[in-house]
Amino acid sequence: MVLCALFCYELAQLIPSMVGMLKYIGAAYIVYLAIHVALSKPEDGGGEPVSFMKGFLLEFVNVKIILYAITVYTGYVMPYTTDLGVLLIHAVVLTAIGVAGNLAWAAAGGLFQTFLTKHYRLFNGLMALVLLWCAVALAFNL
Repeated sequence: MVLCALFCYELAQLIPSMVGMLKYIGAAYIVYLAIHVALSKPEDGGGEPVSFMKGFLLEFVNVKIILYAITVYTGYVMPYTTDLGVLLIHAVVLTAIGVAGNLAWAAAGGLFQTFLTKHYRLFNGLMALVLLWCAVALAFNL
């Protein structure tokens, strides 16, 4: 998150018009995720478990997390301020939100796995609609 904050800060200093364009790129990526979610099917769960270290290292190169951070900064933070201190504070807040979201998602997935596997089309459709709404709200400042 800190690296993404620094990237967005430097980008705003060097090419301010690019910040607005990144917001639309982020919205397009959210639309891509919505389509992917809508078309996905439950996995068999037959893969090998991922070690803690692999999962930890993945967080530093995970494209979804990097795009999440850049989208939040360019769409929701930088239209109001480009102060480096504020961006770094948001990096801490975004990290906390991301960790809480991942924990809640994992807990809910474990609790509702049977239901979600049985009704995956309905759930995926609802999640895709929420993602599309987020993309539209981001792109059109709703």
